[in-house]
Amino acid sequence: MAMKAMMKREERSFKKWSVMQEHDIQSMKEAVKAIKSHDVKALDKAKQALEASVKSLQSKNNGFLVLLDLGHQFMQKDCPYCAAQCVDKCHQEGKPYVTCLTQCADAGKAL
Repeated sequence: MAMKAMMKREERSFKKWSVMQEHDIQSMKEAVKAIKSHDVKALDKAKQALEASVKSLQSKNNGFLVLLDLGHQFMQKDCPYCAAQCVDKCHQEGKPYVTCLTQCADAGKAL
């Protein structure tokens, strides 16, 4: 039961992502067409659509970073983001960077 719900949620997420990608591709095509035809208004419209897409991605950035981390774990490769996150957390605790770099040297490395 839980697996079906998880699959349904993932399918929905993929469909949303797919639609967003298609929209971005279409916006880029419109931008190219506007540049070729020297249509400033159409170019501005395409620019605004792409900027909105970027803002949407930025608001979902944490989810992407988690996905990146999971991908590195799955591929059994080092995760540079994991090390950077460890160093940032350590430094936020008031420790000097040298200590944090030493302490986080193995963060994100495949076991």
